[in-house]
Amino acid sequence: MKKKAWFRTGYIFLGVLFSIFLINGFLASAQDSASGEDQLITWRNQANASIKELESRDKLSKQEADSLKYLKERKAQLDKRITELKIETANPLSASVVRQIEEKLNAAAKAKANNPSTDIIKAKEAQIKAKEAQIQKESNMKAESGVIAACLTCKAIVADNDNICNEIKDKEKVEACRSDFMLLALMEELGEGKTISPKALELSKKFFEQGVFYTSEEDLSRKAGFVCEAYLNQDGKGIAPFLKKEEKEVVLALVTGNIQNCLPLYDKQEEWDGCVNFANFSLAIKSQDKDACSRLKNPKSRLLCMVHFNKNKKVCDDFLKEELKIRGVEE
Repeated sequence: MKKKAWFRTGYIFLGVLFSIFLINGFLASAQDSASGEDQLITWRNQANASIKELESRDKLSKQEADSLKYLKERKAQLDKRITELKIETANPLSASVVRQIEEKLNAAAKAKANNPSTDIIKAKEAQIKAKEAQIQKESNMKAESGVIAACLTCKAIVADNDNICNEIKDKEKVEACRSDFMLLALMEELGEGKTISPKALELSKKFFEQGVFYTSEEDLSRKAGFVCEAYLNQDGKGIAPFLKKEEKEVVLALVTGNIQNCLPLYDKQEEWDGCVNFANFSLAIKSQDKDACSRLKNPKSRLLCMVHFNKNKKVCDDFLKEELKIRGVEE
């Protein structure tokens, strides 16, 4: 009889241990998608069922009592995480890294399944939390770097000097700064003159070179002129044949300001969002509707749109201050 009771207790404890590891892994990976909330609710309900089952017993062993204690703590954490997911908009943790942690923890748990203890659980929980903190820190640093780069891009536009882009530490962000500087300069040049000036043609060549098929410098110059015409006429039919496949939808959306060009990307969420953002950004500049800037979802595009209408360094500084505040960073 004692042997059966011991077996039942061990079986329950192993089940609890496995549930705790799965819950921990899912707490991290759930941040990759809003649908994680439904899964968290499922785990919370399962934990709650285990708690009720243990509480219904007249007497608990020490292991069962420890399991009950940890199940209650996990349920509280799940409740908290479910609430956080409803309002969370911050940059999520890397799902792939967290999944690797989960796989390692599961392998370690199986290796020590014959001798489970609360100490093992605590050690693994601490390991997960430390790794989560590290990933979050790296994620925050990357986000802060992007915010600072956007601010310097804004200042380059205000000063009409793309050398300010060199103050950005990340080389890729330096190139993005120069590209954004050229794009806005091109849109402003075409918008002011309503014609293809030599300056507009040169800017068009530099900005669209990567997205256009061309055979010579003369061919590039000719096609850059077609892009400018398409921008002024808001019609991309003439340039579609010589646009590179990977750039086609985004370039057409940017040139025409028409979201319809993004439809082929509808089932690719990230690419769809980027394409729609370019279309809305272009439309705001073309229509000279500064109120449309505030409706742009991408923070950097929103900033560049605002500074187009108000070339004041304060716009850049206010953006930096507000974005860092959102991330809990003091200047």
